[in-house]
Amino acid sequence: ARGPTQVAGRRPRQRQGGRSGRAGDAMAQAAAPVVRDAQAADLTSLMAFNMQIAWATESRRLDPDRVRAGVDRILRHPRGTPACKGFYVVAELDGGVRGSCLVTFEWSDWQARDYWWIQSVFVEKAYRGQGIFRRIYERVVELAGEAGAAPELRLYVEYDNEVAKSTYSKLGMSQSHYLMFEEDMTKRWSKAGVAPPAAAPAAAQDPSAEA
Repeated sequence: ARGPTQVAGRRPRQRQGGRSGRAGDAMAQAAAPVVRDAQAADLTSLMAFNMQIAWATESRRLDPDRVRAGVDRILRHPRGTPACKGFYVVAELDGGVRGSCLVTFEWSDWQARDYWWIQSVFVEKAYRGQGIFRRIYERVVELAGEAGAAPELRLYVEYDNEVAKSTYSKLGMSQSHYLMFEEDMTKRWSKAGVAPPAAAPAAAQDPSAEA
């Protein structure tokens, strides 16, 4: 499973409009990202973010075509549409998308509403340490309240990613009393001599996809 990644860093100071020194620094610090739902035009950026997350957290090189299909499936069905499986919130700054996260849903039969899960957290290296993810997170919290989601906002994080854990704690999150378990079923299938099922083509997963 892909885990969120958030590594602290400092964005290099930049001169803007020919200014330098304290005036230039003040202008740079005043710049705030535009936080919004992702759009179809963000596909390439979100693909690149996912590829970097997989390599940073699991040393995995993902199939670009499969990642494209996965991201495109989310973007085709925006938040609030019947076939929505989740949505991305992105932060746009300096003419490009600099950070993002994916929100997915888990139905709770105890509460008769969805838990919202934050996944695929990423901020470009040059823009880390600037509060970009905080702004994304606050937008997710706002949307969860408007949607009537379950009150617990959830995510999972690598147990040894101390920087990410510190980031989430500063946002007001705390460690859950649950542990996460999983099974790689390919090992079970291999032992039984059964070929693992192939992933369905994107068009089969998404009936509205173009033929």
